[in-house]
Amino acid sequence: GKGGTTLIDLFHKCSTVRILGVADIKVDASGMKLAEELGIPTDSDYKKFLDKEGLNKVINVTGSEKVKEELLSLKPPNVELIGGDGTKLMWSLIEERKRAEEALQKAYAQNEQLIASIPSIIIGIDGNNRITQWNMAAERTFGIAATDVIRQPFQECGVTWDQGKILNGILECRNKGRQKRVDDVPFKHPDGKEGFLGITISLLSGDNNSGVLILGADITERKILQSQLIQAQKLESIGQLAAGVAHEINNPVAFINSNLRTLDEYRRDLTELIDSYLHLEELAAGNPALSDDRDVAATLEAIRTLKERIDLGFILEDFDKIISESREGTERVKKIVQDLKDFSHVDQAELKYTDLNKGLDSTLNIVWNEIKYKATVTKDYGDIPEVYCYPQQVNQVFMNILVNAAQAIEDKGEIGISTRSLDGDKPMVEVRISDTGKGIPPENLRKIFDPFFTTKPVGKGTGLGLNVSYNIVKKHQGEINVESEVGKGTTFIITLPVEGPKEA
Repeated sequence: GKGGTTLIDLFHKCSTVRILGVADIKVDASGMKLAEELGIPTDSDYKKFLDKEGLNKVINVTGSEKVKEELLSLKPPNVELIGGDGTKLMWSLIEERKRAEEALQKAYAQNEQLIASIPSIIIGIDGNNRITQWNMAAERTFGIAATDVIRQPFQECGVTWDQGKILNGILECRNKGRQKRVDDVPFKHPDGKEGFLGITISLLSGDNNSGVLILGADITERKILQSQLIQAQKLESIGQLAAGVAHEINNPVAFINSNLRTLDEYRRDLTELIDSYLHLEELAAGNPALSDDRDVAATLEAIRTLKERIDLGFILEDFDKIISESREGTERVKKIVQDLKDFSHVDQAELKYTDLNKGLDSTLNIVWNEIKYKATVTKDYGDIPEVYCYPQQVNQVFMNILVNAAQAIEDKGEIGISTRSLDGDKPMVEVRISDTGKGIPPENLRKIFDPFFTTKPVGKGTGLGLNVSYNIVKKHQGEINVESEVGKGTTFIITLPVEGPKEA
C-alpha cells in the first residue's frame, strides 16, 4: 500500500541501500507494482526472502502481531526486524522529509519567481565560467532564452557586447574579492540598435569555486537623457552667451550707424562747399584781372594740381558709394544679430504661431559660415500658413539638417530648401531640405535617428543631432523622413501640423 510504496521509492533512490525483495499477499498492491517496474524481486510469500544472501533487515509494515511473531521465529539471528514503533518512526521521518522537500521546492519556486520578476539582468557564473543563472530580464534584453545558455561557457552566450570589459571585471572581482562596477558597456539590442549596460559583478557567498553574480541594467535611455540634458545645457549656455554678444554688438553697431548718418550729412555739406569753390575757380580763370594776378594765378595752379593728384572727381563720386555700402553693412550686421537673438533667445521657449519661411532664413543666416564655401542655396518657399510650434526647437531641427547637408558635400554642391502646404483632414506644412552630397548607405538609413549613431570621425560628432531633431518633430506630432542615394544626395522631409501638438 501507500507506506510500502513510499519506502520502496525512498530506498531505491538511496545509493547505500539495496532492496532484496518485496512481499505482499496482495500481488496487485501499489508497492508490488512499483517493485516490479523497478526490477525488484516480488512474491506473495515473504518466507522465500529470509535466506537471501546479504539480508540484514526486514521491515514489517503490516502492523500484524502474528506476522511479527512468525518473523521473529523464522528470521536468521543476524537479521534485524523493524516493525511497530520502528516503522512508525521511519514513517514519521519519511513524512518529515517529504514535508521538508515540499517546503524546499516551494521556496525554490518562490526564489525562481522572485529572480524572474526582478527587472535587473541577473546572470550567474560558476568557477569554470559556465552560466548557471539567466533570468527573464536577460532574456528580454538580449533576446536569448535561458535554455540556450544555461551550463554553456559565458564567452559563448551569444550576446554582442564588449565582452573583454566584462571578463576583466570578473577577473578583478575574483582577484580582489570585492564587488566590481563596470559602467557604459556597449551592446546591441535584439533589433540591432546600439545600447549601453551598467553592470555590477559580485562574488557568490559560500561558493568555493569563485562563482560570480552579474547584475546589469539597460542604461541606454538614461545615457540618452543625460547626453541630451548636457546638449540642452550647452545650447542654453550658448544661447545666453549669443544673446549677450548680440546685445554687446548692437551697441557699437548703433553708434557706427549713427556716425555714418552724420558723416553722410557732412559729406553733402562739404560737397556743396567744394562745388562752390570749383565754381569760383572757373570764374577766376575766366577773369583776366584775376588770372593776371601773380598770387591768384599761383593759388589757382595749386588748386588744379591738387585736384589732379587726389582725383577729386573720383573722391566725390566714391564718397557717396562708400557711405552707402557702409550703412548697408551695418544693416546686415543688425539683421544677423537679430537672427542670432531670435534663434538663441531662452525666454521664447513657448508655443506660438510662427512663419517657418522666416525661421529657415534666420537659421540660414546663423549657419551661413558652414555653408557658403561648400554649397549654393536655392529656395523655393511656398505660401504656407503660420505653424503653432516651439520656434527655437524647430529652428534647431533646421540647423542640424542644414549643417549635416553642408558636411555631406565634399567639394562644391547645392542645398535646396522648399516649403509647401499639405491639405487633408489635418492641415500640415512640409519642409524639404536636400543636398547633392555623398548620400547615406542603405544599411545606415534605418539607424540615422538612433542616439549616438554617427559616421563622422571621433571628435566631429556626438550622434545626437538627428536624434534630437527626431524627438523634437515627434514632440510636435509631426513626421521626419529621409530619402537618399549614395553618390547623388539626401533629402530630409519634415511635416508639421499647422495647429501644433494637441498638448503643450
